Amino acid sequence: MADKIDQKRLLELLADSGERGMQPAELATLLGLDKGQRSKVRSALLALVKRGAVLHMGRYYSLNKNQIVEDGSLVIGQLQMASRGRAYVDRGDAYEGILINAGDMGSAMDGDRVEVKTWEGRRRTEGEIIRIVERGRKRLTGILNDPTDSLKPDDPRLPERVGVEDALQARPGQVVLAEITRYPGGLAAPPMTVKVSRVLGEPGDLLTEVAKEIHGRGVLTDFPPEVMKQAEATPLTISAEELALRVDMRERNFVTIDPQTARDFDDAVAIEKRPDGIMRVWVAIADAAHYVPENSPIDKEARSRGCSIYLPDRAIPMLPEALSSHLCSLVPNEDRLAMVVQLDVDAQGKVIDQDCVAAVIHSRARFDYAGVAAALSGDFRGQRAQYEAQISNLEALNEVSQKLRKRRMARGALELSLPEAKISLDSDDPRRIRGIVESRGEGDLRQAYSLIEELAVAANEAVGRLLEKADFDAIWRVHAPPEFEALNQLCAWLSGYGIQANPSELVKPKGMAQLLRKIQAHRAKRPLCYLALRALSQACYQTENNGHFGLASKTYLHFTSPIRRYPDIHLHRLVKALLRQSKKPAGMELVCEQRTEKEIQGIAEETSRLERRAMETERAVKSIYSAAIMREHIGEELEGMIIGLTNFGFFVSLDEPFVEGLVKLESLAHSAEFDRDKMRIITGGGRVSYSLGDRLRVRVAAASVERRFVDLELLDAFDVDPTAPKSKAKAGKTEKSRGQKRAPRRGKTRRGR
Repeated sequence: MADKIDQKRLLELLADSGERGMQPAELATLLGLDKGQRSKVRSALLALVKRGAVLHMGRYYSLNKNQIVEDGSLVIGQLQMASRGRAYVDRGDAYEGILINAGDMGSAMDGDRVEVKTWEGRRRTEGEIIRIVERGRKRLTGILNDPTDSLKPDDPRLPERVGVEDALQARPGQVVLAEITRYPGGLAAPPMTVKVSRVLGEPGDLLTEVAKEIHGRGVLTDFPPEVMKQAEATPLTISAEELALRVDMRERNFVTIDPQTARDFDDAVAIEKRPDGIMRVWVAIADAAHYVPENSPIDKEARSRGCSIYLPDRAIPMLPEALSSHLCSLVPNEDRLAMVVQLDVDAQGKVIDQDCVAAVIHSRARFDYAGVAAALSGDFRGQRAQYEAQISNLEALNEVSQKLRKRRMARGALELSLPEAKISLDSDDPRRIRGIVESRGEGDLRQAYSLIEELAVAANEAVGRLLEKADFDAIWRVHAPPEFEALNQLCAWLSGYGIQANPSELVKPKGMAQLLRKIQAHRAKRPLCYLALRALSQACYQTENNGHFGLASKTYLHFTSPIRRYPDIHLHRLVKALLRQSKKPAGMELVCEQRTEKEIQGIAEETSRLERRAMETERAVKSIYSAAIMREHIGEELEGMIIGLTNFGFFVSLDEPFVEGLVKLESLAHSAEFDRDKMRIITGGGRVSYSLGDRLRVRVAAASVERRFVDLELLDAFDVDPTAPKSKAKAGKTEKSRGQKRAPRRGKTRRGR
C-alpha cells in the first residue's frame, strides 16, 4: 500500500541523491524495508511522479526540485476552465495542473493568473483560488443581442449574458469584439460589462469566424504606434563601428533554405571540408536581439506576443515587418548581422567542437526545399538551373546533416511522421478556398527539410552546451519523459492492435523510438502514432535543464529562430554576454538588465503559455477552413480512414479534401458502444466493430463554419482490420441497408493510396 510509505521521507532521500537519482531498491534499503516491500516504494514514487514532484527516467527516480507541491503551499499559475464546472491551474511545467472544483474558483475566469492554496487530493493535487493576480482576458467576442445593451459571448466558459455599455453603432446579430470594462466580483457584485471596440462581421462568414478566433484569444494583429515608430527609425545600414566589433564572414558561401512561401529568413548555412576529414559548418542566425533592445517598445511587444502565428491567409509576426521581413531577415545579396554557430563534425557525425561569434554575413542565394530536393536528385531544369552552381555545397551540407541525423536517431530521438493539411487560397479572394490537400514530406523533399533541421538541432545543442558550461541562467526547451500511467494505457491500446510494448521501457527514448518503428510498420500507423503522441508530455520552456525526451538530448534550447520566438532573443542576449566575458566578438553592447532566476522563469512560463495559444489558434483556424470547403461537398460520397474513436463517434480523415469529419454513433443503424479499453466501437449486438485505420466510404451530411465541424454518415466499410472480432465489410452493408439511402454520386471516390 502506497499510503504506508512516508512520501516526505522519500523526497528527503531523493534530495540527497543528486541528479542521478535512486532506484526503488536503493530507497527501500534506506527505509529499512525488505525485498517484498519494494513494490510499495515504487507505487509511492509513481504517485509523486504524477504530482510532478519526482522525475522518472528509466530505472531511476530523481527530485524535480522546481515542482514540489506540498499541502498548504501557495502556487501561482494560469487558470484553465474545463467541463462540469471544474478547472485546472497550469503551473508552467510539463505535468498535470492543480484541480480546482467549482466551489473553489471564486470570481476567477479562464485565463486568469491566480494564487492557489493547495492540498493533496485523492488522485491529484487540488486547490482553492485565494487571489486573482492578474486578469488574463482583456476582451471577448460575441453576438450582439436585440436590444444592443447585452451580448452573448462566443466562449461558453463565460457568462451567457454580458452587459454592453457602448455598442459602437453595431447592429443586433453582428459579431463584435468588446473590451471588458468590469469583471465579475461574486454573487452580490454587479454583472460583467463590456464596450464594443470593433465590428467583426456576420456570423458564419469565413473571415468573421477567423477574426473571432484571433481576437477572441487575445491575439493582437496590429502593432502599437510607438512600436512602429521605433521599427521605422531603425538604421538601414550597418555602421563601421558595428562591423569592427564582429567577425567578417561575408566571403563565406552562405545560402538560405526555406519553404517557398517563407516570409522571413532567420538562418543561413555554409560548409567547408577540412584536410583532416572534419566538416566545419557555420549556422548563421539573424541577430534580432541587436534590433530589439531590452525593455524597448519593440521588446515589450515581442514578449507580449511570445511567437509568430502562421495562418492560411497571413502571418501574425512577433516583430514588425520592417524587422522580421527586412532588416533582420537574411535575404540574399545583402549584408546582414548574425550570430554564427560553428560546428566541427567528424566522420561519425559527432560534434567534436563548437563556438559562437557575432558576425556579418552576405547570403549568396535564397533556396527552397523543393528546389534543393530536385538539385540533390540531379534535376536542374528551368528555374532550378541556379542550384547547379551550388550543388557541391548542397551535397556537402546534405552529407553532414545525414551523419548528424544517424547519430541522433541512434541515441533514441523520436520520429513522429504525421501528415499536415496544406490549405490553398485564391490570391484575389481569401474567402475562396482552392483546396486542402495532404502536405507530402516524403522522399527527396523530406531529405531537404532534414538538411536544415539537423543543422538547427545541432546548433541549438551546441549553444546549450556553451551556456551550461558557463553556468548561465538559460531558458531551456524541456520535454519531460511520459508519465507511467499514460504509458500503461498506451500499451493496453496497442496490444489490441497486435503491438506489444513494456511501459517500463518506454520511459527511455530508445524504448519509445523502437515502439514508433513498430507502429510505422502497422496498417493503422497514422492513428496509432496519434495515440503515442497523446501519451507524451508537452514540451515547454523552463529554467531547469531537465533534458528533451523527444530529441534524446541533454542540453537543448531554442536559439535558431529569434525572428519568430521570444526565448531565442533572450538567449541571444545571454550568448553575447558570454562572448564579452570571454573577450570574443559580440557586437555593440546594448543596455541589458541583470534578471533574477525568478524573472527568467516568468519569461519561460509566459512564452510556454503564448506558444500554446498560437498552436490552438492555428488549429482552430484550420478547422474553420476545413468546414468552409466541405460546405461545397454536402451530399457527396468520399473515402477516408478512421483516425480517432470516442464515446460519441469516430473521426474520419478524408482522402480528398484532406479534412476530418465525425460519424456520430447516434447516426448508425444499430446502437453502438465505445470500448475504451480495446479502443474500438462495437455495434450490431457485438457482431461488428470499427477500429483505428479502417477504410470507410461516407457521405458528407453537414458542415458548419460556426461550429467548426463536419458531420459524416457511414455508407460502407472496407480494407478492415483482420484482428477485429467480425467482418466490418458486411457490417458496412448492414448499416447501409438499415435506413441509409445512397445519395446520387456527385464527386469522385478513390480507394486507399
